[in-house]
Amino acid sequence: MTTVAIVGAGFSGAALATHLLRRHQGAPLEVELIERGAEVGRGVAYARRDHEYLLNVPAARMSATPSDPEEFLRYARVRRAGISGEAFLPRALFGDYLSSILREAEESADPSVRLRRIRAEVVDLELNGEGEPRAVVLADGTRIESDRVVLATGASAPRLPAGIRAELAAGHQRRDPWAEPRPNPLGRPLVVLGMGLTMVDVVCAAVERDAKVEVHAISRHGLLAPGQSERAALALADSGGLHEAGGSTRRLFAAARVLAHDTERRGGDWRQVITLMRREMPALWRALAPVERARFLRHVRSYWDVHRHRLPGEVLARIEALRAEGRVRLHAGRIESLRSVGDLVRVTWRPRGGGAPQALDAVEVVNATGPDHDVTHFPDRLWRSLLARGRVVPDEFRLGIRTAPLGAVLAADGRAAANLFYLGPLLRADHWDITAVGELREAAVRLADQLSVGRP
Repeated sequence: MTTVAIVGAGFSGAALATHLLRRHQGAPLEVELIERGAEVGRGVAYARRDHEYLLNVPAARMSATPSDPEEFLRYARVRRAGISGEAFLPRALFGDYLSSILREAEESADPSVRLRRIRAEVVDLELNGEGEPRAVVLADGTRIESDRVVLATGASAPRLPAGIRAELAAGHQRRDPWAEPRPNPLGRPLVVLGMGLTMVDVVCAAVERDAKVEVHAISRHGLLAPGQSERAALALADSGGLHEAGGSTRRLFAAARVLAHDTERRGGDWRQVITLMRREMPALWRALAPVERARFLRHVRSYWDVHRHRLPGEVLARIEALRAEGRVRLHAGRIESLRSVGDLVRVTWRPRGGGAPQALDAVEVVNATGPDHDVTHFPDRLWRSLLARGRVVPDEFRLGIRTAPLGAVLAADGRAAANLFYLGPLLRADHWDITAVGELREAAVRLADQLSVGRP
């Protein structure tokens, strides 16, 4: 019998286990799904929370099964009759769906494959003489022999951006944006670092808890994500000359702008170009030399992120209404320091484009700058051990870890592992845009076929 250990049961781990159970036939296969949290299929993104956070992708585009694009929509309609395919549904409902399809896959799986759920923390891998895994080691010392191991853990909690001087008392920085806020009896403002989708989550939850709260969000560029559009689901038919950009960030950016202009001139939507670029991005990213990748990250990344990760229309309308009321204020600038002053946090920042530093006294600072993909800063014992032994290596831009095309982990000597794989957002080191369901589900299917020994 072949044993595949999957470390982590958020979206990536749960989807991979589901596809293995559905697709495997032949030689006996045991799937060990190991998760340190209480529930399978949730992770940070789809956890149950007091506030009903919404997905930022319509229900009709959120299936975990590429060959069945309406799978999630059918599941949702059983629970909420009459839902439109363009509805933006609660994230917790998507977590319910992931648990449901895994359970159904387990019940209908071929007799040759079985699933074992294990609630535990993996702290190390036991390697053989060739550096390949032969067992996973749990926090209590238990060994689970494994022929193949898939690391399916996500990114780490956000860190403060470099260059910020921080002298903060305990409780003054909320590293988990979805955690409970500090009490605010004096009605002081809330300051959020970052202006992406997480900032919007923080604002919506804060307003629900306190109808009078005032929120200041600060980011380098001060860019708020635009709204979604129904036409965004339809990618353009061909690459529109993007691959002819010749591995140049400047030419790629120019080609994308021309393509967006031409698309809208013909009655289309610029979002279609973003959808096309998502599909083509792995090849476009690989075509960029390191100096061009650095140029992309320095000059284009912020604009890509804000156009790539868009908001449901109703959520954007809510944020704009709060801005009009003066209760949400968006600032473009650079944080210089965070310092506890009594029971408050003094945030000193400098506006973009120059000007004198400004200060805000807040009840707390919420770090919404996004997950940390720099594995060298991960606190997990497993990642520290693999890094120390050179079994995984970060890329030079600290976007994730180096992998071969199907997710095989690259070691420090450049050799691709035969039996150690990664599935999740750290793939962005070699693929760039592979952090969302649309890309990860495809990667999960490809890896399931790779791991499914004996499949006809």
